[in-house]
Amino acid sequence: MISHHPIFAKNTRTNKKNPAENISDGVLFFIAILCVANLAKGIIQD
Repeated sequence: MISHHPIFAKNTRTNKKNPAENISDGVLFFIAILCVANLAKGIIQD
């Protein structure tokens, strides 16, 4: 499911080109997922 996400797909394609940038994009992507999960949790609890 995650592999079909455009950001994740872009990261896998550009992995050989610039690993450092790829890792930073992955971290931002992970943080974004955590933020969305926290928002969803807050909405469910309300």
